[in-house]
Amino acid sequence: MLESSASFDIITISARKQNLLKRQKINENEDMMNKLPEPLISRILSLLPTKDAVRTSVLSKKWVFRWTFITKLALDDAVFYSPKKKTGVNMSFTNFVYRVFLLTQNISLESFSLVIANQYDASLLNTCISNILRRAVKSLHIRTRFKMPVSSLTSHSLFKSTLLEELVLSMESCAIRVATGYVYFGFLRLLKLSGISFTPDPNLNCLKLSLPVLKVFESTNCTWLNVKVVDLKAPLLERVIVVQNGKSMSYGTPKCAIMKISASNLTEFSYSGDGYISHYLGLSNSSLAHNASLNVTVNQFPINKDPETKTRVFWLLKQFSQVKYLKFMGCEVSILP
Repeated sequence: MLESSASFDIITISARKQNLLKRQKINENEDMMNKLPEPLISRILSLLPTKDAVRTSVLSKKWVFRWTFITKLALDDAVFYSPKKKTGVNMSFTNFVYRVFLLTQNISLESFSLVIANQYDASLLNTCISNILRRAVKSLHIRTRFKMPVSSLTSHSLFKSTLLEELVLSMESCAIRVATGYVYFGFLRLLKLSGISFTPDPNLNCLKLSLPVLKVFESTNCTWLNVKVVDLKAPLLERVIVVQNGKSMSYGTPKCAIMKISASNLTEFSYSGDGYISHYLGLSNSSLAHNASLNVTVNQFPINKDPETKTRVFWLLKQFSQVKYLKFMGCEVSILP
């Protein structure tokens, strides 16, 4: 009995020592962090997912509001889901998002990322975009897996946000209204769009996009409705990637007749589609593409085949007749005498 009691005491003392050492280590780490300048602490917290940054508020009284000065917001509803928690998750994520917007202190933000994998009311998406754009955000990334319409007010805010440097919108069947015939983003270097139908005013014949420093343009299953010409002026543009598959096919809806790209630094142009090109794609000056490479893949897709696809493919190839490299795959090519 004495030996058993002594062993128990030794184990208890050992456990207490371990807990004491653990607390001392935490306190030492906290002291080290407290000695850092506040801007550096905010910078470090900004590198964390926003939910983890918020968790630091429980460390001590000094840390309660430190996370509110972060300059980058990364919100992902997937981190709120677990096999044990099956109900109330949507409300929990929504409340968290609104709390973050309410408490964060910075007038301007470096970046904002929102990933939504579950169905929510459309007001969540519109509130997020409108709130963030008011903070002069430089990098905006939105990814959704469900149809979430963008309001006219949010669309207006988006096209008035001239400080954006990166814009990535990966949506699921989303309509964005374009109320003006001229769109200008003076600092935008990266533009990636997916699953979006842009609807300009039907009275417009031409929609002009002026992106003077754009380097990369990617479009996946996007359409430009009710306008004859989309004129993209991007003199520094280097890479263009356009993808259209079965999801984007809707032959009954009037789309733009031609997308014209003005780019003097183009090095890569890639098109991939399922036997379908919704509009003519071309360059304002084909002679400037002599250093570019062209990749065209038009897979056979016999169902609801668009009769103009062959003409559009030929016209696209003609635009790049002077490129240094051309790769064409998918469809049969007939050479007429």
